Amino acid sequence: MRKVLFIGLLFILFLSGCNQEVYNNSIQKGLDFIASEEFKKAEGAFEIALSEKKQDERATALLEQTRNYQDALQALEEGDLDLAANNAEKVTKETEGSEALIKKTEEIYLLIEDFQTTYSEITEQNESVLQLLESEEYEKAAISIEEILTADLSHMFFQSLSEDVENLKKDIETALIAQEKAEREAAEKERAAIEEAEREKAAKEEAERTAAEETKEQVNKREETVTANISADDALAIIKNLGTWSSTTSFSLDAFEMDGVKYHYIYVEDAANESYSSKVHYLVHPVDGTVYDYSRGSLAPLN
Repeated sequence: MRKVLFIGLLFILFLSGCNQEVYNNSIQKGLDFIASEEFKKAEGAFEIALSEKKQDERATALLEQTRNYQDALQALEEGDLDLAANNAEKVTKETEGSEALIKKTEEIYLLIEDFQTTYSEITEQNESVLQLLESEEYEKAAISIEEILTADLSHMFFQSLSEDVENLKKDIETALIAQEKAEREAAEKERAAIEEAEREKAAKEEAERTAAEETKEQVNKREETVTANISADDALAIIKNLGTWSSTTSFSLDAFEMDGVKYHYIYVEDAANESYSSKVHYLVHPVDGTVYDYSRGSLAPLN
């Protein structure tokens, strides 16, 4: 009987030793998997360790810590920063867990902080661009939006913000197209107005030139009419017929214009003797032949 009990005790001790070895190996493998960032494998190793030692604090802590870390990573990947932060906090509060996981969790906190900072900066810049758009400063808005788009917004956390930026870019492009069209139409309208003004100016100048030519032609015709009535020879004959002139009388014929009328000017000089000569200045009207004595510088009609 004692022999049987002794053998049973030895068997229990053997099994207990085997369980402890499996437990230790599983814990170590789990830690190694954490170091190589194979977290699913680490989770499986800790589950094996816990199956060997039910309710073991170390195995339980490592298993929960690994699961919370993976949940934090998944939440971060999906853009849920609040959930990621909550799960990360559970990892760092685990006193019986892995120090390596706690250090890795600090990287999650840094990423969360970077994402939040970038989100705030892009949101502020987006608002500034929107104000430029509303104030119709489209070119400045276009430059600013391109600067925003240089930021990496590919992460799921920025999905909504990235869509807002892209939509704002489209609004700016639409506004620029509309502005260019309006400027083009205004330029065409201004050019048409200038061309019309030039045509009107040319037409006016042509009309003035034509009128001037017609006026000049009419004046020429009047002058032709005026001079055609009484010729220079006719005027000279009229003067000679005024009376009987001596053989010493000389006649000089010229033209004289006064008040727009081109008179025939005839200078008559009679040198009857050496001591005295008679000098008379006559003007003959070119139209009606009126004779004027112009010896004193004024028109004194004779007939």
